[in-house]
Amino acid sequence: MKNFLYFCLTAASLGLCAAIATGNTQALSAVQERIYSNFTVFQSNVLTPFATPPLVRDATCGKKNLPSLTGRIAGGNVATPNEYPWQAFLQISQGWPVFQDYVCGGTLISNQWILTAANCLDGASLIKVYLGAHDLTATNEWQRVIFTTTDYKKHPSWNAQTLNGDIALIKLPVPVNFTSYIKPICLPSTNDPSHNGDTVYLTGWGRTSGSGSVGPLSPVLRETTTTVIGNSECSSIYGNVVTDNIICSSGAGGRGICPSDNGGPMGYMNADGTFTQIGIASFYAASGCENSLPSGFTRIRNYVNWISQETSIPVPNSAVSNSDSSCLKFILAIAIAIQCYFFDYVLRDGSIH
Repeated sequence: MKNFLYFCLTAASLGLCAAIATGNTQALSAVQERIYSNFTVFQSNVLTPFATPPLVRDATCGKKNLPSLTGRIAGGNVATPNEYPWQAFLQISQGWPVFQDYVCGGTLISNQWILTAANCLDGASLIKVYLGAHDLTATNEWQRVIFTTTDYKKHPSWNAQTLNGDIALIKLPVPVNFTSYIKPICLPSTNDPSHNGDTVYLTGWGRTSGSGSVGPLSPVLRETTTTVIGNSECSSIYGNVVTDNIICSSGAGGRGICPSDNGGPMGYMNADGTFTQIGIASFYAASGCENSLPSGFTRIRNYVNWISQETSIPVPNSAVSNSDSSCLKFILAIAIAIQCYFFDYVLRDGSIH
């Protein structure tokens, strides 16, 4: 008899759940709900911050502002204000003429484009994009700016049942000025490594406690670190939904995404300290976000050509993870040793045999 694990998207259509084949003997089910703010988001004037922060002429992507803390997004530690200057808070309105607002995460990838999950934008009629924000209830975040837009693109292969193509782009009505508080994150190359076993960073304003739909949203940005697990391990829990288009993080210690973290980043810190976004928060187990089960993310490397086509952002050059970099350094060291031995032999012998 085939067993099934029921899962829900973190911000899929109201009431949408899907059954996926798995080897897990435990049957889990839950009804997904879109998460609405349990606090009032302070509205500054659109495009008008409280004061003018200094502009950054050359905003190199992926430069984080301050050292990070560690902890879970669910009940975890608060990030240092504006530590992740690419983080976007999305307040999305659905319906007409009566609007209902729900929230998602996103990332700034250029001066006019936000990257998020397609599941966040199903049925969206109006989007407010907050940049430079940390405490959404604060009245003195002078560096914060807000854009309102209806211009967005979901990937053409997006399928709410299979989760394929869970990626979308939001275009700001005008380019944003880069400042110390608002800067883009780097995108991966098309041959970005698997990152299995690598440490990654998750950030968001999602729920902070409880499981399933229980628990308040966080008014402040939170962060956690976790590790990437192999797709075979992840698919043993979530079944066929875990394709090459998905990258999963370990849920060990209850670390992972929660409702309303969806659309937010899985960030990888490169050897030079810059951050590359390698995943977009997509789904978690229906039994809750603190149950130590993996979280699922859209693997961005498979979509960078589409991002480039839609935004004209150049496709990044190839890169390697720290684990792959270690292997490369080892191979390079061997090659140098062989070369040194060869030249030493030539110098001593005076000829090449």
